[in-house]
Amino acid sequence: MRSTNDVLDSLLIEHAKLTAAEIAADVRRVDTTTWTSAAHLSLIVAVEDQWDLELSGEEMAAVQSVSALHRVVASHVQRLTEAAARE
Repeated sequence: MRSTNDVLDSLLIEHAKLTAAEIAADVRRVDTTTWTSAAHLSLIVAVEDQWDLELSGEEMAAVQSVSALHRVVASHVQRLTEAAARE
């Protein structure tokens, strides 16, 4: 099973057209020409579909770097895991 980080990195490559080097360097949206507004929306939808979650407008706007995306998704995945453990 692939880790959350590996899946996110794959989504960043596919939707934001980032390279592995850009991901490793924690590139910010403003520092790359490929992570456009359209690519950002595509990435957000892919993330929501992957984990069956809904990001708030504030969270979507906060995703301005690779690390920010990882933080937002990790927070949601942790809540989902905790909820599943209580069931």
